[in-house]
Amino acid sequence: MTKLLLTIPFLIACNAYPQLDINIQLLSKQKIIECEPILVEISWQNNSSSNISVGNEISPLYSEYASLLINDAKVDVQKVFKRPQSEEKHPGQRFLKPGEKRRQKIDIRSIIPGSGSYTIKSIIDFSKAPEGSFRGRKESNTIQVIVEKPAGEDLEAYNYAMQNSAQNEYSNKRTMACMNLTTHNTNMEEVILHKYPRSTYAGWILLGWNAEKAGIPLSNAEANKMILGAITRDPAVLNDAPYWQMKSSVLLCGIAVNRINTMEQFAEAAESFVQANKESPLSGWLLASAAFNELGLGNINKSCIMFKESLNLKWELPDSTEEQMSQYKKGVENAIEIMKENKVCK
Repeated sequence: MTKLLLTIPFLIACNAYPQLDINIQLLSKQKIIECEPILVEISWQNNSSSNISVGNEISPLYSEYASLLINDAKVDVQKVFKRPQSEEKHPGQRFLKPGEKRRQKIDIRSIIPGSGSYTIKSIIDFSKAPEGSFRGRKESNTIQVIVEKPAGEDLEAYNYAMQNSAQNEYSNKRTMACMNLTTHNTNMEEVILHKYPRSTYAGWILLGWNAEKAGIPLSNAEANKMILGAITRDPAVLNDAPYWQMKSSVLLCGIAVNRINTMEQFAEAAESFVQANKESPLSGWLLASAAFNELGLGNINKSCIMFKESLNLKWELPDSTEEQMSQYKKGVENAIEIMKENKVCK
């Protein structure tokens, strides 16, 4: 009987150990070219019926106990990625409540050295945590990313960015070049879109550009009013609808320019990108976005054709669920239906 009693605490401790779960999920494509975003989500979850102490920081990214294993090499995440000042801290809560889940998303491309195949895990090691904390070490599931060297127009754009980017106090030259290749409203944006419009990188810039607007209108009364107003060329709608606001201006490379001009530029650039990259996961979204711009500009028949084509392309934006993409596609279908009812689309 004594022996049995002595083994019970040990069994309880072992039982509690797996109840803190850690997971990593790849939100972007598995196969990419150098400098494309690699978006992952890391999560901790308490699956026990009691609080689990995790030290002074309950962030899966910024905890001193958290790190990544990339091809089995340890990377201390909190030393690479600084906490944004705007992000909330939780200094008063040093534990995960029963059932509580903490998740954070991060673009890890800056810690991927170049082309190659990479296995990635997230780990938490509380073996040196203060007394009373969870003292285990856990590894997440494994994800794989394959990074290929750019070729053709992608390589030309890549070389241009590498030659014309400079490091700063926060990032090295390669990281800055990758950001310039894929981010809207940088000094390099205009060059990438005009000299390398069919490159993979142009699609990422266009995705960020479109995000500044209201997005693809969903199927609702406000969207219906906006679409009908564009068909009938109602000035009140064209000047006030959040998607167009033709009398306002937007930022392009840090300069305020007329929105009509930027709508034309976006539509032209997006169509050029999609025609060369129909297998891109961004293709459906970008062509539908361009179609809404064409609709606002009065190119009704062209927008009808583009709307229809967009529905046959891929809608796989990173960090977006299938349900969200389905809602946006319904918005496109709604626009087509309204145009058909008004006999401006066959």
